[in-house]
Amino acid sequence: MRLIIHIPCSILFLCIVNEIFCMRKVVFVLAIIGISVILVVACKKSSSDSTLSPARSLVGTWKTPSPTTFYYSTDFCSTYERVASFSLSSQWVITAGNSDTVNIEWDEISATSPVSIISPSCNYYVPWVFPTFLVGVVSSSQLTVYNNNVNVGSFSFTTNNITGTYNEDDCDIYCSGINTNSKTFILTN
Repeated sequence: MRLIIHIPCSILFLCIVNEIFCMRKVVFVLAIIGISVILVVACKKSSSDSTLSPARSLVGTWKTPSPTTFYYSTDFCSTYERVASFSLSSQWVITAGNSDTVNIEWDEISATSPVSIISPSCNYYVPWVFPTFLVGVVSSSQLTVYNNNVNVGSFSFTTNNITGTYNEDDCDIYCSGINTNSKTFILTN
């Protein structure tokens, strides 16, 4: 009789030890799953956030400190080429858009007249019209400028300086456009 009572206690003891051991495995597995979920969520959050917050606010009036040389280009006479140039003093009035965009109203302050003809054999160009309304996408210290959803400029900015290149081409029947040399379009506030 004593042996009969002792066997169930031993079996009971083994079952309890086994349950504790199994619980440790379960807790260990749950801990690993929990850490994995946290890592996956953290990685997804950081990889889906593709734009960086602006380094500074661009809202305000920005002006060219000196005239910027712009070029008219066309393929009206055969190959796409610069056909005329002019110097332009201008300003951007920048207002807030949504979280990572700004609205830009580009106004002429003064421009050289007449336009200088670069290609005497082809002096056809489409004059630029002001004001021009643009949208900028801001990421960190970079400003990408769009006109009617077409990328027309790439700029970098600091506290009081915007520097970049403007290049807009319209190709309906013939291509014509306006552009600057690389990083020569500078505005200050």
